[in-house]
Amino acid sequence: MSKEKEYFQDLDFLFVEEPRDKRIVAVLKTIVDEGEAEAIALALERNNLLIIDDLKGRKLARRLGLKIIGTLGLLKTTKLKGLIKEIKPVIEKLRKKGFYLSNNLIDKLLRDTGEK
Repeated sequence: MSKEKEYFQDLDFLFVEEPRDKRIVAVLKTIVDEGEAEAIALALERNNLLIIDDLKGRKLARRLGLKIIGTLGLLKTTKLKGLIKEIKPVIEKLRKKGFYLSNNLIDKLLRDTGEK
């Protein structure tokens, strides 16, 4: 299991899925890490918005014509749409699993969404 799947599998507002075409994943893995390769491949298969934070992965995704959002952007959107009540507990859950998020970005997000 990739670290990304591990981070997000317990968030009940997300569904973790794997791409079907492993050949695309194999090609993408020559450029980016496994988690990013799988995410990009799945977004290509489904023509969906891609959740990605890795800078190298974001650049590749943009070159492939994908629309992207980062984890914090996703959390902001889910709160604004009423899918979650608070962002802070979700961030704490991700951090406990080892997910890195910038303190400055977190503080800004919490201020922007009225949680701080």
